[in-house]
Amino acid sequence: MTQRTSEQPRVFSGPGSIDLSNGEIKVSIYHEYVGDEKNQSMRSDFSMKAGEIIRDDSYYSMVATDINGGQWSCESLSLGGEFGVHSAFIVASSNSAVTVGTNTKTSAEQLTYWMRGEQPVPLGMPDHRVTIPYAGGAVVLRNENGNSALILSGGAATPERGEGLIQALEIMFGRMIQVVAIHRSGGQGAVLELYPYDSELQNTAMPTPIHINRPGGAAAFQSYLISVSSFLVEEQWVAGYWHKVNRVWQAGLINAGLSITVSIEGLLKALYVSNGVDEEFAGMASAAVPLVQDLKLENRVKNRLITSLSTAGGFSAKAALKSLSKNPFFHSSAEADWSALRNAAAHADRTDSDPRARQKLVSRTFANLRLFYDLIAWRAGYRGRRVDYSTLGFPVLEVFEPADESHYH
Repeated sequence: MTQRTSEQPRVFSGPGSIDLSNGEIKVSIYHEYVGDEKNQSMRSDFSMKAGEIIRDDSYYSMVATDINGGQWSCESLSLGGEFGVHSAFIVASSNSAVTVGTNTKTSAEQLTYWMRGEQPVPLGMPDHRVTIPYAGGAVVLRNENGNSALILSGGAATPERGEGLIQALEIMFGRMIQVVAIHRSGGQGAVLELYPYDSELQNTAMPTPIHINRPGGAAAFQSYLISVSSFLVEEQWVAGYWHKVNRVWQAGLINAGLSITVSIEGLLKALYVSNGVDEEFAGMASAAVPLVQDLKLENRVKNRLITSLSTAGGFSAKAALKSLSKNPFFHSSAEADWSALRNAAAHADRTDSDPRARQKLVSRTFANLRLFYDLIAWRAGYRGRRVDYSTLGFPVLEVFEPADESHYH
């Protein structure tokens, strides 16, 4: 193990073992001190400053060879253990993948993601298995012995597509997926990456954008997975907004309003900026700036007016939603629902003493959840069946087939 610093890194070496238990990957080494190494280690261990919980040089990398000649490595380990008089028993916890084998990241013929727990599969799929053509190859999702595997082959077998597929499955299933191992195989050998996981992760499922356990679920599953995962390969940051909403959802629906509305605003700013900009008004405001500059006003007042004119006609989430509401793919009251929930969530409104106010908050939260999903689906090109959370009873919206989709941008 080598300390991750360029200035006199500490090195521990010796016989040891690698263990996986309850989601934790532990690397143990029996190390004998050389010279004054023991005292140097102790001085380094107690050099943390008040308010500092981790330093860059707190991490260690590892390389090891097993009894069969296999090469193991890890880029990020946190150290602990027992420091004796002449030797130390180092126990390090992995913060990243522990890898064994020959690197084939750039030439994998098959890429397998092992996921903790079984994943849902569409109604009627034999042997708990789904196979989908993708990118000149194939995607297979199967459940086996209480866990599941996502197997990519051919053109689909790239880390970028694999990550996009995992993120799309998380959105589709409404909960986080913990990848515990990735296996890559190809003409240059094979590599296995083992990942630590949180055995006590709070992972209550959110309402999902589509139903896969009803008639027609298999077609929706395939269309949503391929279109949304392909979109996420290009726009990886979008999954971060889903993650924010999912983590807040663990505290309950009532607490999710602010996170959902802020995430919607982020999606609008990045993906729908043209819908939220009034270019005509922005031009008129810009033309008025020289007129204000010529006014005989106190500079503070003049600067405030010029600043206001400079931003007039710029992006507005409300304007973007008003524009999108003309598209029948979105709910007609999307802007009103978003504004109402945004205002309520941003203030300390209490609804526990008024059931009617609580119902209104719940309804608006679900309506905004549909909007959040719709913003992703529209840009991803998904037009299949969706759940309508803006309507009580949560009916299923049928396949969207506008006569001229180019009319909506």
